[in-house]
Amino acid sequence: MKNVINDATLEDLIFEALQRARSFVAALRGDRFVINARDSAFVGRCLSSIEEGRILEEDVAGTLDAVREVLCREIEKETLETRQVFEGYHDPEIGDVGRVIEIPVRTVRGDDLAELLAQLDGLSKARNAAVDRLRAEKEVRKRI
Repeated sequence: MKNVINDATLEDLIFEALQRARSFVAALRGDRFVINARDSAFVGRCLSSIEEGRILEEDVAGTLDAVREVLCREIEKETLETRQVFEGYHDPEIGDVGRVIEIPVRTVRGDDLAELLAQLDGLSKARNAAVDRLRAEKEVRKRI
């Protein structure tokens, strides 16, 4: 992904961030994401600038973090347990090679929320790449 970001134009980076924002907002407003009225109103207010396409505004980073907190809190409620799973292989000479990882076991709603969180992470990365490129280009222009 790093090479893709380095080769992309500022316009491409902003376009990617806007597409991810639109997709995330649509998923968040969909039927699968149901939270209490207070959090729902809060998330709705947070998303207004994103819906309007103002993805590069300074306050959007804080907005995304606030929405992330709500999603994480809801995912935690929907996590039933964790299971340990071995990730690796068995070598006949030295034994098991790999690691044991913990996999959360969630409800269907929890899995849906985890998908939304992954979308939000992708949006944050795309936005940050666009903001960083914009700042870099502004710095270069100051020096010319």
